[in-house]
Amino acid sequence: MFNVKDLSNGDVELRSYTKANIDNTVKWLNVPAIKSAFGLTYEIDHETHEKWLMNSLDGPMLICVIVKYTGIPIDLYLYRFSIVVRKLL
Repeated sequence: MFNVKDLSNGDVELRSYTKANIDNTVKWLNVPAIKSAFGLTYEIDHETHEKWLMNSLDGPMLICVIVKYTGIPIDLYLYRFSIVVRKLL
């Protein structure tokens, strides 16, 4: 995973997602409305989420950032770069 420099512009902040965020993510994923929205029928634990995270985010060309508005996390954004190398003639 590619870490980005934290950015802030007034009320909006972008911050790299790290292993330190797993506990809060697990709590959020186990909220009944969130579980329902994701179609989860089981409780997520720290180990399960960390394993999913490491498998999903493996590779240097992925950016994962937390989007905050007025200090409140409102989204998690994942972007995978696709690089095409072309020979210049």
